[in-house]
Amino acid sequence: MGVRGRFLSLGAAPGPPYTLTYALIGGGGCGGSSVSSWGGSGGGGAGGFIYTSSDVETSTTLTITVGAGAAGLAANQNGRGNNGTNSVIQGGTGGIYLPATVTAYGGGGGGCGGTGSGGGGGLFRYGRNGGSGGGGGFSNYSNSTNHGNGTSGQGNDGGNYSSVSAAGAGGGGAGGTGGSNTGSGTGTGGAVGQPTSLNITGSTQYWIATGGLGGSTTYNPGVNGANGKGGGGYGIYSSGGPSGSGGSGRVYLKMLTENYSGNTTGSPGVSTTGSYTVLTFTGSGTYTT
Repeated sequence: MGVRGRFLSLGAAPGPPYTLTYALIGGGGCGGSSVSSWGGSGGGGAGGFIYTSSDVETSTTLTITVGAGAAGLAANQNGRGNNGTNSVIQGGTGGIYLPATVTAYGGGGGGCGGTGSGGGGGLFRYGRNGGSGGGGGFSNYSNSTNHGNGTSGQGNDGGNYSSVSAAGAGGGGAGGTGGSNTGSGTGTGGAVGQPTSLNITGSTQYWIATGGLGGSTTYNPGVNGANGKGGGGYGIYSSGGPSGSGGSGRVYLKMLTENYSGNTTGSPGVSTTGSYTVLTFTGSGTYTT
């Protein structure tokens, strides 16, 4: 009597883990509004910036979210600027491999400028916390520690309002803290938090994650932060408006071309540099390792 055997097809075994380099830039915060006949708002903080590497297991689906910049505020809106949204990679297996969630936080909105309990009074004058913090707005208070805090390892604090002038303070950036307002009278807005640079695609990109300039008479309406670089929006002065919008973020993935699966959604940009393949996500999508 013959023997009948049954065979189970297991398919291809997963390949070994490999190194994935990734960069995330959160969306930038917008500048604050201004509700007084004089006084400048704070500049928006830059989106958080992360650039590092981790090993990933194969056949792992990573879900990518790209942070949006916060829309600028109209004048006399009586409020602080809004934060940008987060850029996120989800789906890592954790442990010695890529963390389950990697988040670059959106930049903090700039503080509101103006006098009284609305404008620069109360909590309205404070920049918001974020990837980098928003700058403080003009206040009828004296010198004030009213910056938004940045996130450690991602960005820096916004600048504090100083009573030397009526301008607003600058938002923080990936490369440095936002500046306090200077000069006298209408003054000069606090300097932008300095940016950083990024070379993941084979060519260096500059002005990554720059904070927004504090509000002064120089820029009304406020200048928008750089899209794709998570820049903070500029603050505004007096009845000027709208404040500058924050710039959108980005997510980059880089691996040896021999490890690139080609399995993506969301239509990321695909480029090569030397022996590496780089994915550039400008919107939501996935990559399966």
